[in-house]
Amino acid sequence: MQFDVPRLHKYEDQLERDSYENAILIIQQFYDIDDINTLTEEQKVDVQHFVTDMNEYSLMCFGFREVLNNWGI
Repeated sequence: MQFDVPRLHKYEDQLERDSYENAILIIQQFYDIDDINTLTEEQKVDVQHFVTDMNEYSLMCFGFREVLNNWGI
């Protein structure tokens, strides 16, 4: 029998959601806020600079990029 993972995309979708939710949590903890939409433009740019310097293959990079996309950055 050949190894197979049925519905692999479901697992990948979950990893993407986890990465996004963890990115939000990290930002909230760093800035000691409850809502990331309350960040100033300067703080958002700081997050953007951090993400720019990340390893693009990092699982967390996906989550941070999704946050930036939601901000329109």
